[in-house]
Amino acid sequence: MTPCARFPKSIIFDVGGILVHPSGIAMARAIFSRTGHSVDPDLCALSLYLASAWAHEYELPEDTPRVLQHWADYLGIPAEDGQEAWRAYRAADDTLWTEIDSAAFDVLEDLTGQGITLGVLSNANGGLAESLQRKGLAKYFEVIVDSGVVGVAKPDPSAYLLCTGLLGIESSDCWFVGDSPIEVAAARNMTFGASIYCSPLCARIELNSSRCEIPSLSDLPVVLEAVRK
Repeated sequence: MTPCARFPKSIIFDVGGILVHPSGIAMARAIFSRTGHSVDPDLCALSLYLASAWAHEYELPEDTPRVLQHWADYLGIPAEDGQEAWRAYRAADDTLWTEIDSAAFDVLEDLTGQGITLGVLSNANGGLAESLQRKGLAKYFEVIVDSGVVGVAKPDPSAYLLCTGLLGIESSDCWFVGDSPIEVAAARNMTFGASIYCSPLCARIELNSSRCEIPSLSDLPVVLEAVRK
Protein backbone atom coordinates (compact mmCIF):
# COMPACT_ATOMS: atom_id res chain seq x y z
CA MET A 1 0.00 0.00 0.00
CA THR A 2 1.32 3.45 -0.90
CA PRO A 3 0.84 6.60 1.17
CA CYS A 4 -1.43 7.75 -1.69
CA ALA A 5 -3.72 4.69 -1.42
CA ARG A 6 -6.88 6.67 -0.64
CA PHE A 7 -8.48 8.64 -3.47
CA PRO A 8 -8.93 12.24 -2.28
CA LYS A 9 -12.12 14.20 -1.83
CA SER A 10 -10.04 17.38 -1.86
CA ILE A 11 -6.54 18.50 -2.78
CA ILE A 12 -4.79 21.50 -1.24
CA PHE A 13 -2.02 23.14 -3.24
CA ASP A 14 0.78 25.45 -2.33
CA VAL A 15 0.94 28.18 -4.98
CA GLY A 16 4.57 29.26 -5.39
CA GLY A 17 6.64 26.53 -7.01
CA ILE A 18 3.57 24.45 -7.88
CA LEU A 19 1.01 26.52 -9.76
CA VAL A 20 3.14 29.61 -10.32
CA HIS A 21 6.90 29.87 -10.73
CA PRO A 22 9.34 32.76 -10.40
CA SER A 23 10.60 34.42 -13.53
CA GLY A 24 14.26 33.54 -13.92
CA ILE A 25 14.86 36.72 -15.91
CA ALA A 26 13.28 38.88 -13.22
CA MET A 27 15.28 37.09 -10.51
CA ALA A 28 18.52 37.59 -12.43
CA ARG A 29 17.78 41.29 -12.84
CA ALA A 30 17.01 41.70 -9.13
CA ILE A 31 20.21 39.91 -8.11
CA PHE A 32 22.29 41.96 -10.58
CA SER A 33 20.82 45.20 -9.27
CA ARG A 34 21.82 44.32 -5.70
CA THR A 35 25.14 42.50 -6.20
CA GLY A 36 26.42 43.46 -9.64
CA HIS A 37 26.72 39.78 -10.59
CA SER A 38 25.18 38.41 -13.76
CA VAL A 39 23.55 35.03 -13.15
CA ASP A 40 22.00 32.51 -15.50
CA PRO A 41 18.20 33.03 -15.43
CA ASP A 42 17.67 29.30 -15.92
CA LEU A 43 19.57 28.62 -12.69
CA CYS A 44 17.65 31.10 -10.58
CA ALA A 45 14.46 29.14 -9.95
CA LEU A 46 16.30 25.83 -9.71
CA SER A 47 18.65 27.32 -7.13
CA LEU A 48 15.68 27.98 -4.84
CA TYR A 49 14.71 24.30 -4.90
CA LEU A 50 18.31 23.24 -4.28
CA ALA A 51 18.77 25.61 -1.34
CA SER A 52 15.42 24.59 0.17
CA ALA A 53 16.26 20.89 -0.10
CA TRP A 54 19.70 21.41 1.45
CA ALA A 55 18.18 23.43 4.31
CA HIS A 56 15.65 20.69 4.98
CA GLU A 57 18.32 17.97 4.99
CA TYR A 58 20.26 19.78 7.70
CA GLU A 59 17.18 21.17 9.49
CA LEU A 60 18.17 24.80 8.98
CA PRO A 61 16.08 27.88 8.17
CA GLU A 62 16.48 28.88 4.53
CA ASP A 63 17.94 32.30 5.34
CA THR A 64 20.81 31.12 7.56
CA PRO A 65 24.38 31.90 6.42
CA ARG A 66 25.22 28.26 5.63
CA VAL A 67 22.18 27.89 3.38
CA LEU A 68 22.81 31.22 1.69
CA GLN A 69 26.40 30.20 1.03
CA HIS A 70 25.14 27.13 -0.80
CA TRP A 71 22.61 29.24 -2.68
CA ALA A 72 25.46 31.50 -3.82
CA ASP A 73 27.37 28.41 -4.98
CA TYR A 74 24.37 27.26 -7.01
CA LEU A 75 24.09 30.70 -8.61
CA GLY A 76 27.81 30.83 -9.33
CA ILE A 77 28.53 34.00 -7.34
CA PRO A 78 30.94 34.59 -4.44
CA ALA A 79 29.72 33.14 -1.15
CA GLU A 80 29.95 36.51 0.60
CA ASP A 81 27.31 37.87 -1.81
CA GLY A 82 24.79 35.13 -1.04
CA GLN A 83 23.04 37.20 1.63
CA GLU A 84 22.72 40.23 -0.65
CA ALA A 85 21.36 38.01 -3.43
CA TRP A 86 18.79 36.61 -1.00
CA ARG A 87 17.78 40.11 0.07
CA ALA A 88 17.34 41.05 -3.58
CA TYR A 89 15.12 38.01 -4.08
CA ARG A 90 13.01 38.74 -1.01
CA ALA A 91 12.67 42.45 -1.84
CA ALA A 92 11.38 41.63 -5.32
CA ASP A 93 9.37 38.59 -4.24
CA ASP A 94 5.95 40.07 -5.04
CA THR A 95 6.89 40.79 -8.65
CA LEU A 96 8.81 37.58 -9.40
CA TRP A 97 6.09 34.93 -9.29
CA THR A 98 4.60 35.52 -12.71
CA GLU A 99 5.00 32.29 -14.70
CA ILE A 100 1.97 30.00 -14.56
CA ASP A 101 2.92 26.32 -14.67
CA SER A 102 2.40 24.99 -18.19
CA ALA A 103 0.22 22.16 -16.87
CA ALA A 104 -1.80 24.19 -14.36
CA PHE A 105 -4.99 24.79 -16.31
CA ASP A 106 -5.18 21.26 -17.74
CA VAL A 107 -4.54 19.62 -14.37
CA LEU A 108 -7.00 21.81 -12.48
CA GLU A 109 -9.67 21.20 -15.11
CA ASP A 110 -9.04 17.46 -14.85
CA LEU A 111 -9.29 17.43 -11.06
CA THR A 112 -12.46 19.47 -10.85
CA GLY A 113 -13.92 17.35 -13.63
CA GLN A 114 -13.41 14.31 -11.39
CA GLY A 115 -15.37 15.98 -8.61
CA ILE A 116 -12.35 16.78 -6.44
CA THR A 117 -12.69 20.05 -4.53
CA LEU A 118 -9.58 22.20 -4.52
CA GLY A 119 -8.01 24.68 -2.14
CA VAL A 120 -4.81 26.66 -1.91
CA LEU A 121 -2.72 27.32 1.19
CA SER A 122 0.08 29.80 0.65
CA ASN A 123 2.49 31.79 2.77
CA ALA A 124 1.66 35.06 1.04
CA ASN A 125 1.29 38.74 1.87
CA GLY A 126 -2.44 39.32 1.64
CA GLY A 127 -2.78 39.62 -2.13
CA LEU A 128 -3.07 35.95 -3.05
CA ALA A 129 -6.76 35.89 -4.04
CA GLU A 130 -6.35 38.91 -6.29
CA SER A 131 -3.21 37.45 -7.86
CA LEU A 132 -4.92 34.14 -8.62
CA GLN A 133 -7.88 36.02 -10.06
CA ARG A 134 -5.62 37.97 -12.42
CA LYS A 135 -3.96 34.78 -13.56
CA GLY A 136 -7.28 33.06 -14.25
CA LEU A 137 -6.68 30.41 -11.57
CA ALA A 138 -9.02 31.50 -8.77
CA LYS A 139 -12.12 29.96 -10.36
CA TYR A 140 -10.83 26.45 -9.67
CA PHE A 141 -10.59 26.82 -5.89
CA GLU A 142 -13.29 26.54 -3.28
CA VAL A 143 -10.94 27.88 -0.61
CA ILE A 144 -8.02 30.32 -0.82
CA VAL A 145 -6.04 30.64 2.41
CA ASP A 146 -3.44 33.44 2.45
CA SER A 147 -1.19 33.55 5.52
CA GLY A 148 -1.07 37.32 5.26
CA VAL A 149 -4.83 37.41 5.75
CA VAL A 150 -5.38 34.67 8.32
CA GLY A 151 -2.25 35.32 10.40
CA VAL A 152 -0.90 31.76 10.42
CA ALA A 153 1.51 30.15 7.99
CA LYS A 154 2.82 26.75 6.96
CA PRO A 155 4.29 24.62 8.47
CA ASP A 156 2.16 25.51 11.51
CA PRO A 157 -0.42 22.70 11.75
CA SER A 158 -3.18 25.22 12.40
CA ALA A 159 -2.74 26.59 8.86
CA TYR A 160 -3.48 23.18 7.36
CA LEU A 161 -6.39 22.60 9.74
CA LEU A 162 -7.87 25.97 8.85
CA CYS A 163 -7.83 25.03 5.18
CA THR A 164 -9.34 21.56 5.66
CA GLY A 165 -11.93 23.06 7.99
CA LEU A 166 -13.01 25.59 5.35
CA LEU A 167 -13.22 22.76 2.82
CA GLY A 168 -15.33 20.81 5.30
CA ILE A 169 -13.24 17.64 5.21
CA GLU A 170 -10.98 15.54 7.39
CA SER A 171 -7.25 15.62 6.64
CA SER A 172 -7.34 11.90 5.84
CA ASP A 173 -9.64 12.67 2.89
CA CYS A 174 -7.32 15.35 1.57
CA TRP A 175 -4.02 15.48 -0.30
CA PHE A 176 -1.46 18.26 0.05
CA VAL A 177 0.87 19.18 -2.82
CA GLY A 178 3.87 21.40 -2.09
CA ASP A 179 7.44 22.17 -3.09
CA SER A 180 8.90 22.66 0.39
CA PRO A 181 10.16 19.50 2.10
CA ILE A 182 9.41 21.02 5.50
CA GLU A 183 5.83 21.92 4.60
CA VAL A 184 5.20 18.56 2.93
CA ALA A 185 6.54 16.77 6.01
CA ALA A 186 4.22 18.82 8.24
CA ALA A 187 1.20 17.68 6.24
CA ARG A 188 2.43 14.07 6.37
CA ASN A 189 2.72 14.27 10.15
CA MET A 190 -0.89 15.44 10.28
CA THR A 191 -2.02 12.23 8.53
CA PHE A 192 -3.16 13.81 5.30
CA GLY A 193 -4.37 11.17 2.86
CA ALA A 194 -1.23 11.99 0.88
CA SER A 195 1.48 14.59 1.22
CA ILE A 196 3.14 15.02 -2.16
CA TYR A 197 6.51 16.65 -2.73
CA CYS A 198 6.51 18.23 -6.20
CA SER A 199 9.91 19.44 -7.36
CA PRO A 200 12.17 19.29 -10.43
CA LEU A 201 14.72 17.78 -8.04
CA CYS A 202 12.66 14.57 -8.04
CA ALA A 203 14.07 12.25 -10.68
CA ARG A 204 10.87 10.25 -11.10
CA ILE A 205 7.45 9.56 -9.65
CA GLU A 206 7.88 7.79 -6.30
CA LEU A 207 4.97 6.09 -4.56
CA ASN A 208 6.10 3.94 -1.68
CA SER A 209 5.58 3.36 2.00
CA SER A 210 7.45 6.48 3.07
CA ARG A 211 6.81 9.21 0.52
CA CYS A 212 5.05 10.51 -2.56
CA GLU A 213 7.20 12.50 -4.97
CA ILE A 214 6.55 13.88 -8.45
CA PRO A 215 8.88 15.93 -10.67
CA SER A 216 6.14 18.23 -11.97
CA LEU A 217 2.50 19.20 -11.61
CA SER A 218 1.71 17.38 -14.86
CA ASP A 219 2.47 14.09 -13.06
CA LEU A 220 -0.33 14.50 -10.51
CA PRO A 221 -3.04 12.93 -12.73
CA VAL A 222 -0.76 9.89 -13.14
CA VAL A 223 -0.72 9.45 -9.35
CA LEU A 224 -4.50 9.80 -9.17
CA GLU A 225 -4.95 7.19 -11.88
CA ALA A 226 -2.61 4.81 -10.06
CA VAL A 227 -4.62 5.20 -6.88
CA ARG A 228 -7.93 4.76 -8.68
CA LYS A 229 -6.74 1.40 -9.99
